[in-house]
Parts: sequence; C-alpha cells; structure tokens
Amino acid sequence: MPNKKVAKKKVAKKKVAKKVAAKKVAKKKAAKKKRARRSAACPQTKRARTVLKHARESVDSFFTTYDLARQERGAGQSAPTNTEQDLTRAA
Repeated sequence: MPNKKVAKKKVAKKKVAKKVAAKKVAKKKAAKKKRARRSAACPQTKRARTVLKHARESVDSFFTTYDLARQERGAGQSAPTNTEQDLTRAA
C-alpha cells in the first residue's frame, strides 16, 4: 500500500512540474509576441531602436574587455591601473 501512495505522489509532482514548465513557455511566447507588436507598431522609432541595440552591444563588449584585462592582472577590488583607466576613457 505505501508504494502506491508514493507512486501517486511522484506522478502528481510530475504533473505539477509539467504545468509549471508549460506556463513558463507560454509566458515567454507572450512576451515575444508583445515585443514584436511593439516593434511593428512604431516604425518611426526603428532607427532609434537600432542605435540603442548597437550601443548596448558596444557597452557589453567594453565590459567584457575591461573584465578580461582585470582578470589577466588578477585584480580583485583594487583600483584600476592606467591601462584600465585608458579603456574607460576610450569608451
């Protein structure tokens, strides 16, 4: 008898996990559709969105380079070196 109860609990947990996963997928799809509608609804801002996208990519690239330079040096919480300060000025 106890084995049947345990088996039923496991099945119930799997069903709940599937429902949660399905809700997450549905939520992601809805967010994607909303972004697509927003993009299509404002063709006037297409250039601005493109510029913003490229700016974000540039900043991400900068942080990657900056973090790499600090990791090579083995810097923890110390002050940035002249080279690292030059990187920040160049950005």
